[in-house]
Amino acid sequence: MYKLLAAIVLTSLVYSSCSKKIEAADTIANGVYYGTYQRIKSGTGKEVKVSVSFNEGAWSGLSDSTKYPALCRGVFSSVGIDSVRFTNDCIWTSDFDHTYILSGNYSVYSRANHITITRTYANNEQDVYELYKKM
Repeated sequence: MYKLLAAIVLTSLVYSSCSKKIEAADTIANGVYYGTYQRIKSGTGKEVKVSVSFNEGAWSGLSDSTKYPALCRGVFSSVGIDSVRFTNDCIWTSDFDHTYILSGNYSVYSRANHITITRTYANNEQDVYELYKKM
């Protein structure tokens, strides 16, 4: 019985020491990214140019269109292997749809110098950021 208990404790210690805390930098590499944003409704949507800078858990961004999306600055952190939570530190007026603000949980798919950041809503609309790292 004691051998079984010791084996269970030892196994859990080995497993916990091998697990890695997922950091935001593991999901989104530091750098300046350029690309597009689109709110997809029924398979289509207005596409605009955006630029977003990521640095050590902080972000800032600009869009060619006012408040579409509503970018500014804030922080981000990983909430899973392929999920990031954005916080937007700016104060926004109430004259537009606040779902356009980069804030909340998003899925992130990263490959080489390209990242795709998406959020899907209950009505199947989707925010899609297609970003390419400036080299």
